This record gives sequence, C-alpha cells and structure tokens, in this order.
Amino acid sequence: MITDELVRYIKQERARGASDDQIRNTLKSQGWQDADIATGLGPQAGGQKKSTVATVVTIILFFLFWPLALVLMWAWTDWSRNVKIALSAVFGVFIIVIGVVVFVVLRSLGEARGKARDAAIKGNLANVRVQAEIYYDREGSYGSSTYLPGDCAAAPANSIFGDPGIVQSLSAVRSYGAGELTCAISETDQTWAISARLPSDAGEYWCVDSTGSSLVILSPIRDMSCL
Repeated sequence: MITDELVRYIKQERARGASDDQIRNTLKSQGWQDADIATGLGPQAGGQKKSTVATVVTIILFFLFWPLALVLMWAWTDWSRNVKIALSAVFGVFIIVIGVVVFVVLRSLGEARGKARDAAIKGNLANVRVQAEIYYDREGSYGSSTYLPGDCAAAPANSIFGDPGIVQSLSAVRSYGAGELTCAISETDQTWAISARLPSDAGEYWCVDSTGSSLVILSPIRDMSCL
C-alpha cells in the first residue's frame, strides 16, 4: 500500500540524485512490493523527465544564442573594425566566464550525487547487518566460511550472503556504484564483515561487520572485522 513515508523517501532519493532503478532496488531490499514501488515512482517519474528535458533545452538555447547574435552583428552592422574586435573580446570573455560557471555547477552536482550514492550504499549495508542477525537467529550461525573479494559474487547458498534479502541489498549496493565489494565469513561461522569502495572517493571504503562497526577504512577488508 502506498504511504506518505514511501512518497517522501522517493522524493528525497531523487533530490539526492538517485535514479529510479536505484530507488527501486533499495525499496525491494526493504520489503516493499513491486506494485507499490511502481505506483510510487510512476507519477513522479514523468514530471522528473519533463523537468530534465526542459533544463537541457534551456541550456542548449542559451549557448546557441550568443554565437548567433555575434554572427548577426557582424553581418548587419557598419561598425568599425576596432569596435567589432572589442565586442568580440567582450563576448569571448563572457562565454569563458559562463563556461567556468557551468563547469563549477556541474562539478558540484557530480559531488552531490556521489555523496548521495555514498549514503545509499551505507544505508543498504546497514540493512544487511539487520538481515544478517535475523539469519543468525534462525540458523544459529552466519553460514559457510567464505572470502569473496571484488564483487561478493558466487556466495555460498548456505550463508548470509546467499540469503535472498541480503542478495537484494548487495545488488542495490552495486547499483549505486560501489566498487570492490568484499564479503567475508569467518571459519567459525560466527563473525562476518563487508566493505565497499565509496563512489565519491576511490580511496575510501565503507565497512560494516558483525560486531556493530560502521566506519570508513582505506582498503578492502582482509579479515572478519572492520578494525
């Protein structure tokens, strides 16, 4: 059933730069039904696409205006050569300034999106911890000992990393651009850890483990804890 909480979450994630596919994967990992997710995304998705198209068209028209104005000025005026050179210089400086401003804005937007993806990755890994404890309460352990560097692929089915809910959460983590996703379960099957490289900084990894740690580390996990 659609709730205000679902609608607010979708709006917040879109404001942070998350795509609809990323939002859908996260909601699935949290137990939302496909029909509710589709309904929640549907009406807003159209508005988002229209807004994006309008923004792109506005930017294109803005940058086409000034070269066109310069060509028309050259063709239809009787200004002296010096005046035309001076005006050309002014237009050139103006376009350079606009280019710098656009570069700064786009870079800021890129950084904001990177931080938003970081937050989504951290949230999904926190969800993995909750589901891992549910698995432990049910099975009495975290499952078969394993160490899966790189993408946490080919996880044993009889482990937390084969649990459907955790598989969905890890899929969502990948969809947000996490790199070097590494999963590990100890030989005693009583401890586990996960690390994932954050999109906003290639030198930082977010790590969660069975002891309750959630922190930044500087390399993928090599042991069964973040510390």
